[in-house]
Amino acid sequence: MTETATATLISLSPLPLQAIDLERVTSLLPPLPVPGRLAACADPQSVGAEQFRRLAVTLQHIRAQRPLHTVLVSSAAPAEGKSISAANLAYTLARPGCERVLLLEGDLHRPALLARMGVKRERGLADWLEQRLPLAQCMARWSGLPLWLLPAGRRRRLPLELLQTWTPACILQLLAPHFDWIIVDSPPLLPMADAAHWACAVDGVILTIRADRTRLADLQLAVRQLERKKFLGVVLNECSAREHSYYRRYYPGDSKQGRED
Repeated sequence: MTETATATLISLSPLPLQAIDLERVTSLLPPLPVPGRLAACADPQSVGAEQFRRLAVTLQHIRAQRPLHTVLVSSAAPAEGKSISAANLAYTLARPGCERVLLLEGDLHRPALLARMGVKRERGLADWLEQRLPLAQCMARWSGLPLWLLPAGRRRRLPLELLQTWTPACILQLLAPHFDWIIVDSPPLLPMADAAHWACAVDGVILTIRADRTRLADLQLAVRQLERKKFLGVVLNECSAREHSYYRRYYPGDSKQGRED
């Protein structure tokens, strides 16, 4: 007996993309967030900011060789710095002012990006998808930069259900024509099923690890869940003070720079 699979096509009303005119986004984020939250913004001469500039250059080089438009920033487990890393990367990519960057908060379970940046906003991705609100009403723009933010929005009890109706691939396909880069802050890969949906939909994945916290076994398991060609590398958070002081000697503004080069 031959088994057959059947599927039911659900008719969905289109998302209101007619309001995606980015210049109509009137909600502005302050040019400088809560001090210390974003190294790339608050302390551009720091070692951390320089490492994100290096990461941005690496991504641009990769994009010159193959398609790289959407990048997921995730982690194996919670509390490993993925959200702040995603924000630093998005800010760094937008800093030259020549490319449009969208920072998309795809973690609908525990959205923490705005709070960590010192910003309050209620509407976001979930409201755009569920209530069909104009996208411009759900986004914010960073003042003075070509950087837009689409936060998670109203928290849902079962985020995976929403992403099964409007898949990450569909969401990114709708948004992609309007931005040069889309940086997605997703849930951790190991505990959350919807993180895999985001990972399948993007062009590349960066994993964050936390010094003295991330377990090697967890990192290896997370990497195995990714397509090899999509895995771009890792971002190390909270390196030791010794490593930090070693690299800092070579940066502008440090009194030892001239003697150490």
